[in-house]
Amino acid sequence: MMQGASENEQLIGAARSNNEALMESIFKDKKPEGIADLINNVRDPVGNTLLHLAAANGAYDVIDLILDQEGVEIDPINRLQQSTPLHSAVEFAATDKVLGRAVVELLIEAGADPMPKNVRGKRAIDLAAGNNEIIQSLRGAMYAAEMQSSVGGADGPADGVVDGGDEEGDGTPSDEGEPIVEPQ
Repeated sequence: MMQGASENEQLIGAARSNNEALMESIFKDKKPEGIADLINNVRDPVGNTLLHLAAANGAYDVIDLILDQEGVEIDPINRLQQSTPLHSAVEFAATDKVLGRAVVELLIEAGADPMPKNVRGKRAIDLAAGNNEIIQSLRGAMYAAEMQSSVGGADGPADGVVDGGDEEGDGTPSDEGEPIVEPQ
């Protein structure tokens, strides 16, 4: 642990530096709702959550750990740019295309919403100029979000909160029996 640093400062440092071990050590003795509360409410001075910071720094392992926690907000908005972690991940991908794409894919698979616009009126896809693989992934996510809203609302993964997905406790993702909608 970092000497003299508060728990929040340690979490911020862990998110920025992909220090999964430090984050796990802080989470170790906490209840799931306490962990989700930390993840959702700890912010840096400009309003970035731990998920924003991890995405902005390509901290894949920390993002994976965060997304494994129940009750985590997948699309929090930061104060300064009014952006989501997906915006941050796409911006990171401009500096490291391979790791950036992996981070973007991880967020999309967890249900990140590609539709929100930041303070400049930009969606995540608008920040991906020249990165065709990320543009393709975001287009797929946008299509899925549009299909989700046209089928009947946001009570599935697009509700903005990660649920852990294993309601039966058998190690497999839950299947809530939602109909599969084929594109026309």
